[in-house]
Amino acid sequence: TIRPELLRGVPLDVCLSGCGQHFARPDPGMFKVDHRLYELSRQMKRFHSFLSHDWSTSRWMKLMSLLVLYNSKAAFLSSLLVSLCVGMLRAAQFIPDGFWPTLLAYSVFPFVLFFWQRIRSVFLRSPVTVFFDKLCIAQHDEELKRNGIFGLAGFLDHADELTVLWSGKYFSRLWCTYEISTFLRDSKPKPILVMPVKLAVVLGIFSAAMHVVSLGHSILTYLRNSSGWELQLSLSPLPEDFRHDVLTENMLYLPFLGPVMPLLYYIGIGMMKDLAALPGQLRHFRVQDAKCFCCSCQHCHPESGEVMPCDRLLIFKMLKRWYGRENDPQGGKLYLERFNKLVQEELAPKVLRSMGNDMLPFNYSFYMLIPGVLPVLTSLIPKIMAGQPELANVSQQVIWALRLLMDWSMDVILALFWIRTAMRIWLLAVRYMPHCCSKYPVLMACLLTMPAGSVLTLILFSSDICMHASEDDSMLPAIPFTIWLFILCGLWSHRSVDVFAPPAGLGRSASADLESLESCKECNECPKCNECSERKDCNEHDQGNVWNEHFSI
Repeated sequence: TIRPELLRGVPLDVCLSGCGQHFARPDPGMFKVDHRLYELSRQMKRFHSFLSHDWSTSRWMKLMSLLVLYNSKAAFLSSLLVSLCVGMLRAAQFIPDGFWPTLLAYSVFPFVLFFWQRIRSVFLRSPVTVFFDKLCIAQHDEELKRNGIFGLAGFLDHADELTVLWSGKYFSRLWCTYEISTFLRDSKPKPILVMPVKLAVVLGIFSAAMHVVSLGHSILTYLRNSSGWELQLSLSPLPEDFRHDVLTENMLYLPFLGPVMPLLYYIGIGMMKDLAALPGQLRHFRVQDAKCFCCSCQHCHPESGEVMPCDRLLIFKMLKRWYGRENDPQGGKLYLERFNKLVQEELAPKVLRSMGNDMLPFNYSFYMLIPGVLPVLTSLIPKIMAGQPELANVSQQVIWALRLLMDWSMDVILALFWIRTAMRIWLLAVRYMPHCCSKYPVLMACLLTMPAGSVLTLILFSSDICMHASEDDSMLPAIPFTIWLFILCGLWSHRSVDVFAPPAGLGRSASADLESLESCKECNECPKCNECSERKDCNEHDQGNVWNEHFSI
């Protein structure tokens, strides 16, 4: 329980203000936090989410994660709505022709992505409220701070969901595991939302890539239609109209993808290495091994030199209250092993399921990537509504309109194909070439862009060539469109069994492990083991555990 006056939350737009400045850790122990930050939070009965994170992760990664989680859907819908409205207004000639309506549509997504929570708070009067430890627990008053920390379970009990900003160090931090354990003890299951922070960065870079390339196409199209300017290519063996209609547009991918693709693959390989290690972290989880700041500085205040209370003892006391039993031996540590079993068998499946197939959620990928091509609708809709003067037949006009829509949809297919194949390539590289990925990550990032670039080139030119080689009333482009659409659906619907596959040579299960521990007289009666929970021959029974079926997605 927690006193009502200490139960405080903060609007999410306040957490995101200043480009996530509140997520920047001022010092290792947070001893110099401005006391005015506590005034940003307010007393409330419930809040939407409890933000769980580790302070060693970059503020920029956590900022990008929250933007993807809470703002990307609104940004996508806003971009779609503005693009459709501008396109129809241009078709009805309520908006004059020009490039500024298209530029307006391109600016909607980044604006809403960064400022949606502030818009929601100010204009809709329904802000998302969260618990954020730095702002909701008093850092300037030691007594209030202690009461807030002791009542952390009360904050979790009043949260509708737990949002985990996961990094490779998350499950090594004591307070993070304590937050997870508190959330799990509730008899009524609550949703746990896990966002790997590097995945959010990858989605952000992919989104920026789509916007830049699509904007380049729009600028080129506008210059071509307004002044007749063309990007000249000296490829004389090719027909002139083919060079203008196909090569000049696709050439925009080269200057951008050349330097950015290796960077994306470098980050992606690092992310996949962290994510591939997650099942092992959960399978071998021991709360006894988790780290906390007070123990790292030997319980001595780094500035005043005063003795600091041990967070580990406090958390172990709470775990004993929740997971201890009346018949447990005096001074035993079985409650810790019960908690370890809970994490291994109950938390792990929830965490792994929340990441989706291959740890790539389709909804966030769709929200982040597709807005890059939506502004093209501002020019496409007026063109379709105006029709093709050379085609008098209605059926021919319909086919011509379908060709334009298929041509635009190929960019959507390309975007989703792009990120899906990249994730698969990163996964295969980390799984089957771990030594190369660890020792030569930059080289591997450069080399792996080649197969991905080849596939993307094949998608681009297969559609463009069919468009160029057929008449305006021909449905020939439907062939590559249908083929790539089916392949894309297969890639996203396929549930991989290799993502969280266990290492070979595992033995007993976690349940059998705990049963053997509870029946082990040495662990229950050995005074030395009761005094020290770090004794390996009594507590480290998880080295031969079998990987349970529900650990695989």
